[in-house]
Amino acid sequence: MGTEINGDLYRAIDAKLLEIKKQMLLRNGYPFDPEKLNAFLQRAVEGKWNDITPCLIGKDGIITFTLPATDGTTGKNWIPRLESKGYRLCDYAKQVLLSKDFKPTTGKVNSVTVLKGDLFSDENRVTEKIREEAKKRNLTNLNAETVCLIRENFSDEELKATGLMWLVVMHEPIKDSDGALNLLSVGRDGDGRWTSTYYGDPDGRWDRDVGFAFATAQGTLS
Repeated sequence: MGTEINGDLYRAIDAKLLEIKKQMLLRNGYPFDPEKLNAFLQRAVEGKWNDITPCLIGKDGIITFTLPATDGTTGKNWIPRLESKGYRLCDYAKQVLLSKDFKPTTGKVNSVTVLKGDLFSDENRVTEKIREEAKKRNLTNLNAETVCLIRENFSDEELKATGLMWLVVMHEPIKDSDGALNLLSVGRDGDGRWTSTYYGDPDGRWDRDVGFAFATAQGTLS
């Protein structure tokens, strides 16, 4: 049995739908990701509320979110999948995606906790100490493929709203062609929606506007 909608709720929903139509007709084009909008609305039409695009929820230097289930996409196939949607990948990121150590999964739902850089003092914002803090909070490494899902599901506007420039996925570091250890990341730097890499050495130092993404242990409250 359905629920009748009338009065203020009907007008509020109708106003939001009209605003979306206005945005789609702006002279300079729709300011957000139209493919994400289409997918979002389709899930809303079907009443799949648990499958709606995840939101970045932040409090006290911690951001949490849950990603859609993995679908087995290989690193090789992630490259055209992301580029076809206007996302940019640096050469080293492509090398990591093509590495034999990049191992995709299927049907895995990742709950993610991000420790923001400003949780740490400048002298302690080092990879080794960040991982130590994560361990204290019962957080663990993510699979490297998580960076692709994050890039696909969150816009630069959403990342900007958190105050972060870069979001680094803390997975097991993967070597590039030069033998350097790399961690995959997503970022916004003014010239495109990037997937890039940072050095994954334990003594790597970071800026305050970087976030560090870990897997949330089941039943853990951050």
